Amino acid sequence: MLIPVKVEIQSFNRPYSNYALIAFITFFFLLTMFQESGFLFDNLVLKNWNPAGIIGSIFLHGDFMHLFFNMLFLYVFGNAICNSVGNILYVPVFILLGICGSVLHLIADGNPAVGASGAISGLIGLAMVWFPKSKVKFYYYFYFHFGSFSVFTLIVALFYLLSYFFGLFFSGGGIAHYAHIGGFLGGTAFGLFMLLMNKVAPDQDTLLDVISGKSKKRKRSLEENIQKAHLSKDDYKSYGQGILNNYEIQMMNELNKEYDAFAVPIESVPKFRILRVIETTENIKCFAVNEGDSILNISLSEKDGRCSLLPEDKFLQNSSGVFNFKKGFFENGRIIFGLYYNNSSHFGSRKIFIFDKEKKEIYEETEKPVINS
Repeated sequence: MLIPVKVEIQSFNRPYSNYALIAFITFFFLLTMFQESGFLFDNLVLKNWNPAGIIGSIFLHGDFMHLFFNMLFLYVFGNAICNSVGNILYVPVFILLGICGSVLHLIADGNPAVGASGAISGLIGLAMVWFPKSKVKFYYYFYFHFGSFSVFTLIVALFYLLSYFFGLFFSGGGIAHYAHIGGFLGGTAFGLFMLLMNKVAPDQDTLLDVISGKSKKRKRSLEENIQKAHLSKDDYKSYGQGILNNYEIQMMNELNKEYDAFAVPIESVPKFRILRVIETTENIKCFAVNEGDSILNISLSEKDGRCSLLPEDKFLQNSSGVFNFKKGFFENGRIIFGLYYNNSSHFGSRKIFIFDKEKKEIYEETEKPVINS
């Protein structure tokens, strides 16, 4: 027996929506099971293009084993997808995938059906598109032997897809194979659409990267960046939850990887470009990438000593860092600061920069930006 237990991806938030969804489906199963008249169950079965059945059947199950295995797969793959789309969008996405499964079942089969299998198959299709090179961990039991192993999500998803078609042509009735296939195809299409529209930003290679052969090297994750930048626990909490939503956190996780995918000219002097600006109660944090040469032994100064750079010791080429300014110190919407550094061609050098709050950009002093105050 094989039991999937986890899709091994990096996550930043708890998938509370998936926990709530599992609890709701379980409660709904118990409610319909102990309802003497069966009125609720009968009216939500998928049949005859009944709108209530197209959606309601997603939350119905025939027996405890049907419920158990669906909830197991929903826990494993739903947690991963919920971390990618966020707690707010997750349930609508789940329902959309379930509708895809319901519609294909009605077109190709038409027999009454219940279960969340179509929506869950859609989650597996999404997982294949967004993180094909992640691994799914399985526990196995075989003749009193226990153990675990991991397999790439792409392989797992294709295996399940083949099993749907195998069941369609070679197994008996009683299983809505077309609902599985419809959900899987819907999840695959939706996942590709979200990638092409830049609505999700997985922290690893996607199916498009695998197909194109342009696998990207991944650098430090957002969480590691924050830890190495020595931000306090309170800063981390407000940064991760109070200021950025789940999608924006994933976008921050992309700050480093996009510079591996495209060649950036190397310069022997620092050259910064602002990627995101976050205002807190007392500070303004400017996440920037250094498009010039790697610089070491960094220090910052301005007349009141109200700015800092994290991490404090180095700012590598094509990596991100944080310029931290105390709020309220801006003159005409800007702050001028000096950066002292060493790199491959400059020892003990000093460069003057201007941070423009209005435009959220950093300029070298010689560029003389126009300030709209």
